[in-house]
Amino acid sequence: MRHVPDLGLMPGHGQHGWRKWAEFIAGWLVCFAVTGGGAAWEAVRLADARGTVASGWAAGIAAGVGLGLALEALVAVPVLVQLRRRRSVAKPKAMLIVALIITIVLLVFVAFITSAPPRQPGPVPYTTTSGIGVAEIAYACTFLAQFAVGVVAWLVMALRQRRPLID
Repeated sequence: MRHVPDLGLMPGHGQHGWRKWAEFIAGWLVCFAVTGGGAAWEAVRLADARGTVASGWAAGIAAGVGLGLALEALVAVPVLVQLRRRRSVAKPKAMLIVALIITIVLLVFVAFITSAPPRQPGPVPYTTTSGIGVAEIAYACTFLAQFAVGVVAWLVMALRQRRPLID
């Protein structure tokens, strides 16, 4: 029998088990909607920037997406390797993974803040005019899309682990 890792954050069973599961699924679906919507918004901003960036639009997208995928791989590979093993993770490795996750989230936050349109628009509409701005948007879009896919994968694994309510 194959070992299936415990994902945590699972609702319990009992008298109100179905309601707990409905709340659990609804929460994860809201998380997916927010991250997926954010990724779609960033993708629209990328498409709009194509007409305003003189040169470097494609290079900016390649740099942003490449950086996003590389940083996510730095986290995903150790986590997936550890899930396949049955022993617990060493504390330094766990701290490294947490540090990488915090770094990635901070980079997304910085990319989002520095590339977001101003709150009080001026006399002309805000436009992205540099390849670096496109790279920031592409990085944020990549992260949000990967996070949305991760939420769905987590939810599917959680539902597959679910035991019957009646023991």
